[in-house]
Amino acid sequence: MHNSTFNFILKEEGSNPHAYQEGRDWKIGAGFSLEEGLLKEEIDFILKNRISLIRSKVLTQLPFVAYMSEARQSVIYFLVYKKAEISKDMEVALKANDWDRAADVISSCGTDETFKRLSMQMRTGNWQLKPDTNNPNNLTDDSMSAKDLLQTLQQ
Repeated sequence: MHNSTFNFILKEEGSNPHAYQEGRDWKIGAGFSLEEGLLKEEIDFILKNRISLIRSKVLTQLPFVAYMSEARQSVIYFLVYKKAEISKDMEVALKANDWDRAADVISSCGTDETFKRLSMQMRTGNWQLKPDTNNPNNLTDDSMSAKDLLQTLQQ
């Protein structure tokens, strides 16, 4: 794609980070239709970009996270992705490699299955993927595992 084409379309459509209505259609960004949705490649690109930004932010604020296992790092990145704050209790537990205490802090944030999995993943350092009853490997044919995604971002 030529840079001039990109600039032309961006100039015509604008760049709005929030949903807006254009005629009957709701759009976001550079005129992306919310009704049409996004391609899987676009979703993957956006998610990878957001995780990369989150990772940079977390490692700037909590550099010791870089020395944790990938499974534990992913818990922290997921919590930040979901707009959770890393509490002082959590920070102290993580610095001390006190995985039981860190897991208890996570458990205190919620009781649904997600928090149970996150807590167990932090406690054990082992991946706790959301169960997929149709796929014993817990992965869809066209998606990356959390571990693969993290490895991609660290390259």
